Amino acid sequence: MRLSQLANLERLKVEEELKEKKKLIKELEELLAHPKKILGVIKDELADLKAKYADERRTKVYAGEVDKFTQEDLIPNEAAVVIITHDGYIKRLSPDTFKAQGRGGKGVIGLTAKEADAVEHLFSTTTHADLLFFTTRGRVFELKAYDIPPASRTAKGQAVVNFLQLAPEEKVSEVLTLSDWEGYKFLIMVTKHGVIKKVPIDAFANVRRSGLIAIKLKPGDQLHWVKPATGEDEIMLVTSRGQSIRFKEKTVRPMGRAAAGVRGMKLKSADEVTGMDLITVASVTFV
Repeated sequence: MRLSQLANLERLKVEEELKEKKKLIKELEELLAHPKKILGVIKDELADLKAKYADERRTKVYAGEVDKFTQEDLIPNEAAVVIITHDGYIKRLSPDTFKAQGRGGKGVIGLTAKEADAVEHLFSTTTHADLLFFTTRGRVFELKAYDIPPASRTAKGQAVVNFLQLAPEEKVSEVLTLSDWEGYKFLIMVTKHGVIKKVPIDAFANVRRSGLIAIKLKPGDQLHWVKPATGEDEIMLVTSRGQSIRFKEKTVRPMGRAAAGVRGMKLKSADEVTGMDLITVASVTFV
């Protein structure tokens, strides 16, 4: 086909498009000049929408006053996994990130950490859960799980000091979920120098954003363990030099939140507590 013929075809297309635009302009001007015709068009369009989408209502409408609206109302309450490393990095991810594997599977990378870093805390919770962070300096902070930014499976997370007002050299030693405290009455705290403290759980019902004192520590001591107790459990402590002790929880009297605690185990020189756990008497089996 010659170039002149192609040019004539393009010219015909432009002329046809111009005629259509002029026709549309005339119709719209006619419509704007007669309000009754506008209402007729609206009626026809509504009839088409009704014919296409007129199914039964799927939601329910209730008459009543609107309650207070908070950020939490906009966040779905979903299962979550929280990971904290020894160097103070924290992240939240969905449990669906990890798939079930058969026996002999090699697993997947759950965190990209620095060479000298390692995972120290890993627990499952929900996005609406209230988390209590106990630190080595005897302080406690409260944080909503959804305040921890979600991250990918291989990400190292963000520094925990971005969310908690930690002092230099202060680290998270224990994390507890408030929703898991049903049936428990006290919190048992143990320091590396063998000091033990028993506090009613109600003492931590309201924790300020800036933190609260959970236990008053002596110079050089650190809070390492915090566990919920029923009041009928037994406590076991183990030291770095192989010493251990087991005693009834009832022998430790409840104290106020700012108290310093009492001696739980008498340690020899240079010895320190390296392990602590609670033993539920009902779960003990004698052989």
